[in-house]
Amino acid sequence: MTLISETFSEYNTHIVNNKDHKTIVYYGLLGHRIGDQIATTAVARFWQKLVPDAAIIAMNYSYGNQRWKIDPNVYFNDWDAIINISSDEEDRRFYQLLDDKKAMAIHGYNLWNAMPFLKRDHGIYPHIISSEHYDDWWKQQRQRLEIPQECVVMHILEDATYNVCRNHRRRQMLELAKLISPIMPIIILSSTGKPINDRNIFDFSGAHGYNIDQNIAIINASSIYIGGDTGFTHAAGALGKRVLAIYPSRAVNEVKDLTWDSMVSIPDNRLTKIDIGPRNFFDLWKAYQGFKTLIGM
Repeated sequence: MTLISETFSEYNTHIVNNKDHKTIVYYGLLGHRIGDQIATTAVARFWQKLVPDAAIIAMNYSYGNQRWKIDPNVYFNDWDAIINISSDEEDRRFYQLLDDKKAMAIHGYNLWNAMPFLKRDHGIYPHIISSEHYDDWWKQQRQRLEIPQECVVMHILEDATYNVCRNHRRRQMLELAKLISPIMPIIILSSTGKPINDRNIFDFSGAHGYNIDQNIAIINASSIYIGGDTGFTHAAGALGKRVLAIYPSRAVNEVKDLTWDSMVSIPDNRLTKIDIGPRNFFDLWKAYQGFKTLIGM
């Protein structure tokens, strides 16, 4: 698929002059974090299957708070077009244009309800592509730091203030890393914590950490990813990695009347799930055995 990435004014000219009266199906990426953004790619693929002759477009809001977002112009190729909206005025005018064209809206309130349905009934999963620029950057970094090519990436989640049940206990995650490191070298990513110095463990935590695009490049070069209920886990799944998902169990999740499922959506043969229980502990031995299962031991 050839992805069209245009500003509102470019798309306005394109759609007005276009004689092809395709059905337009659209989705707005307003306020989405990494995992939410990535999940929309599965929704796009479903609508391409449902309405094969439609133009499936995403609206990318390039203004406002851009923290914890990825650039869909770089990582997405499942939309027919991405329209970059740069102001409230452009947003208003674009919705008027869509209304004039009788476009169909994809509603996002049930995005995470849709993931198990798309997986179970349609075999459709989120999908992103990597950034060649950052892939090259990591190749150079890895060579400079003498990090082996075949690695496990572990992301330690400690700052999920929006739902503290998702957080990992750093000490326990490091214990898991030390169990795994004799089998495969392990790279640790975390926005918090002090890096450890241990054989076969490369720790880029806290001030030594990298930005979102760099983290995704590191994940893309890995064989297996270990992480929690956060955007980087969804990125790993959408890049085709095997995932050891250390997630809160439904029994302790703080969200009341939980109907959605934010588990990374990938084929079951690439996924092992470990529950985080009370006080954010998980079964260390089960996690270690789950890792060995993923690598076929």
